[in-house]
Amino acid sequence: MGWWVHSSFINRHHITTFTVGYTLLTRWFSSAFLMQAVVAARKGRVCQKHQEALNLFCKDDEALICLVCVQSKKHKDHKTVPLEEASQEYKDLFCKHLEILKKERERILGCNADVMTESQALLKQTTGEKLEIVAKFRKLHSLLEEQEKLLLTQIEEVEKQVAKNRDQNLAELSEALSSVDSLIQEMQETCQQPASDLLQDARSILKR
Repeated sequence: MGWWVHSSFINRHHITTFTVGYTLLTRWFSSAFLMQAVVAARKGRVCQKHQEALNLFCKDDEALICLVCVQSKKHKDHKTVPLEEASQEYKDLFCKHLEILKKERERILGCNADVMTESQALLKQTTGEKLEIVAKFRKLHSLLEEQEKLLLTQIEEVEKQVAKNRDQNLAELSEALSSVDSLIQEMQETCQQPASDLLQDARSILKR
């Protein structure tokens, strides 16, 4: 659960960082445009329309203008400042933005370090749990093997006893069958004897 919360925090932080970074970059490019314009003016560039030096900066249009342009209908109500003043203003803004970006960079690096630390901790935890699970199942497997051997031994003893009882019972039944067969044969032979002999042996045969 903690990992998802932290990841959610990191994602939100990245979105915030992206938004802040995008805003700063937008201002940066605007300022960069001004700096390029300043450099161009210092190199002697002039207003293409009036052929005058571009010594002023229109904040509304973010464009370099000349002394004639500032009096025109287009720029008359706009806020204009001297080129060097505008340049210094944006230089100061650059410095502020650089400090913010550096702090954001440090914060992102800190988040990266936190992610790596948490990831390593989770991996260490999962490795420990994996080893614990393997050890438990090995122990359980060993116990099951011992139980299997014990039960198989008991079953073998029962099988031996069943076989012994079977052999004993079959031997007794075989002996009884042999005795019965002998009596049957004797009675059959007696039945074939003369009456005097039959009566003489009948009582003893019936007593068996």
